[in-house]
Amino acid sequence: MSARGRSIASRCCLVAVIALTGLIATANGRAHDFTETRRLVLSVGERQVELLVAYELRPSPLAEALRAQFDADHDDVIDTAWERLARSRVMLPRLHRGLAVEVDGRRLSFYLERLDFPVAPVERGRPGLSALALFRAEMPGPAAPVRRIRLRGGDPPGLVIVEAQAEEGLTLRSDSLPHRPGDPVLGPAVLKLRGVIELTVEPESR
Repeated sequence: MSARGRSIASRCCLVAVIALTGLIATANGRAHDFTETRRLVLSVGERQVELLVAYELRPSPLAEALRAQFDADHDDVIDTAWERLARSRVMLPRLHRGLAVEVDGRRLSFYLERLDFPVAPVERGRPGLSALALFRAEMPGPAAPVRRIRLRGGDPPGLVIVEAQAEEGLTLRSDSLPHRPGDPVLGPAVLKLRGVIELTVEPESR
């Protein structure tokens, strides 16, 4: 990966870790009106697109049902190879469920780069679930002066919050995401049920 590519990946991870930390703090501080939350950071580069997903499921019957599929001895500790593998197989589909990213009308095929499981939120002694996944996809060719990107929500469960950013040398714009002057990150905004967030990316004007 180039220095520019590593730079965008580092910024992407930092934003998502901060977002996930905020989610956990909120879950531990007060009750939500929702159970399942995903924060997405869409990072657009000249050759690659990254999607970082910070997932949280607060303590609930759903969290207990999912945990029962991989916590073999029901001790709330995932410490065996079988449990870790089963957890990945159970949780990974929930991270990208109902989501699709298109560039110039072509749907991207993402591959999993990294999957981590941070400390999960706990309420009244009951654990929830947390996960952090980084997906990557290659930009389809041929390159165009202006690329049009769509993030489609399909029918995703729970709350989906989106932020977006572009690597150095590119300008990212969107009428779907709020923008603060001087902030390279667009958003956050809620991806509505079967909603679409549209963006354009182009080289910075010199």
